[in-house]
Amino acid sequence: FQALSPPLQQSARPELEQDVMTLEPRKPVERELSGEQKHGYQLALAEGQYARVVVEQRGIDLTVQLLGTDGKSIADFDVEIRIQGEEKIEVVSAAAGSYRLLVKARYPKLPAGRYEIRLIEARNATEEDRLLYEARRLEMASRQLWGAGKYAEALPPGEKALEMQERRWGTEHPELTYPLLNLAAINYFKGDYAKAQALCLRALTIAEKALGPEHWWVARLLHNLAAFYIPMEGGEARAEPLYQRAVAILEKALGPDHPLVATSLSELARIYRNRGDFVRTEQLLQRALTVHEKALGEEHSSLASTLNNLAGLYREKGDNAKAEQLYRRVLAIWEKTNPPYVAVALNNLAQVYSEMGDYERAEPLFERAISIKEKSLGPNHADVANSRGSLARMYYRRGDYAKAETLYQSALATMEKALGPNHQTVGLYLAILANLYFTTADYAKAEPLYHRALS
Repeated sequence: FQALSPPLQQSARPELEQDVMTLEPRKPVERELSGEQKHGYQLALAEGQYARVVVEQRGIDLTVQLLGTDGKSIADFDVEIRIQGEEKIEVVSAAAGSYRLLVKARYPKLPAGRYEIRLIEARNATEEDRLLYEARRLEMASRQLWGAGKYAEALPPGEKALEMQERRWGTEHPELTYPLLNLAAINYFKGDYAKAQALCLRALTIAEKALGPEHWWVARLLHNLAAFYIPMEGGEARAEPLYQRAVAILEKALGPDHPLVATSLSELARIYRNRGDFVRTEQLLQRALTVHEKALGEEHSSLASTLNNLAGLYREKGDNAKAEQLYRRVLAIWEKTNPPYVAVALNNLAQVYSEMGDYERAEPLFERAISIKEKSLGPNHADVANSRGSLARMYYRRGDYAKAETLYQSALATMEKALGPNHQTVGLYLAILANLYFTTADYAKAEPLYHRALS
């Protein structure tokens, strides 16, 4: 995850090298890979066979994509994020034929490295093999669904994957941390922050016990737990030490210039920005931006997240021209790489136009953001309410108080339902709606809302 970004979408039929190599037992293959190169391998399997392949990374972080007999993607393997270590690939063949493995660099902009790929075994699958393979297939399907913004559809296969792995491993095995984090992400995007936190905390507890408190995977769980705290009242105070600990572990394990270090720095910077510490914020974001551009290139989703945070800083400082430029770049990247975040980019860009008084450009962006969020989250989600509130703020600035009132009332009702009647955000919306009534001299409506907001 990159601050809960989804897996990158893969094409249905990725292009392989023409010289695809056949893997055979006890015949390892060692090669060098760099840049955008892709190495293809095939496995000839009978129906119902199990195969295990290991890719040993020697100076490069790799991803391995498994393709079925029809050439379509089955799963992606990218567990080992260091440049030394093993990616382990397991497959149970649903049909006889040729299965493909596509080996690529995780960070094509970084230097070349070598790897060794070897077929460890191919044999008839056992019931346990089938159980674990089906569980991982369901988990991958779940990730792809929430990566496309289909959160309700992603939940059942994600829950089933966890249940199947618990049946095999018990309740304390480190393998469970992956389906747990997947479910945490789904619940986060659905707006159930408490459940997301509980699932991630369980994964973190398991990982710290099994892997040790300084393991890089512990750092990634800390990063995501921090993100799950942010939307809650007092969340930033709880998130800050988690991000700081994640950065310290990742710097030690991966080096200071690793993209995952930059991602945690970028999220930590948002907390400092909200405190008004703009100097520290900009220092962290510029460092993160340099690392991301070097390792990921100009059109990566993680780079867009850092650009989005930097744009937010310029907006806070009142430099809307710089903010607009960056938000437009973020929108272009996320439209290609990260569909669930397109609405975020649209809303941010619209807010800049609204603050600039360019309401004609702001209004359709707000409306598009609301439409996307309603479709993926449902009409009663707190994030949908926030976008309605942003559009209402634009109408208020424009002097269209009737439209602003309708949207603020809708946002308030949604927030009360989603967060409870005594949540701080509900108080904020009560005060905002009261301000509108004060502006229109409807003091009878304003006074009780002010009292309730104050309490």
